[in-house]
Amino acid sequence: MEIPATDMKYLIIFFGAFLIGATALPAQGCTMLFLSEYRDGGGNDGLIELYNPGDAPINLEDYELRIYPNGSLNPQFIDLSGVVLAHSTFVVTHPQASPQLLVLADMTSAMLRMDGNDAVELHGPVTALDILWRIGQDPGPSGWTVHGNASTANANLRRKYTVSEGETDWNRA
Repeated sequence: MEIPATDMKYLIIFFGAFLIGATALPAQGCTMLFLSEYRDGGGNDGLIELYNPGDAPINLEDYELRIYPNGSLNPQFIDLSGVVLAHSTFVVTHPQASPQLLVLADMTSAMLRMDGNDAVELHGPVTALDILWRIGQDPGPSGWTVHGNASTANANLRRKYTVSEGETDWNRA
């Protein structure tokens, strides 16, 4: 069946308007990086995992981890580098971590030393995107209490699969 030229013109305009409208719809869900895993194996044997829930890769050029050791208000900065692919994770660990952790690493930093009582903040190009624990509070060597009786010291903590974005207020996290 042949479509007349005038009908084809309207068909093209209709589909063009549909496509423009479809791209103008707001994105569903979170598209910003967040902290998805924290692993404290003591000393150099820890890692921080970031998750990109978006549909596009994220260049980490303007992102950093801020580590607030032992209740400090002055962070240690870890400038992130690399790319987190869409719907993928990115792992940062210490360069002297165990071989089991180093094979997971996308990046290493000697500034990443885990002891379970340091607040961790993921900071984006403009603002904080996610935080673990309370900046300026030192919970002591046993770390913060989580889930009633567990501790952040010597622990592997993963976000629930239902979590889809970061939280910058630990009291709500």
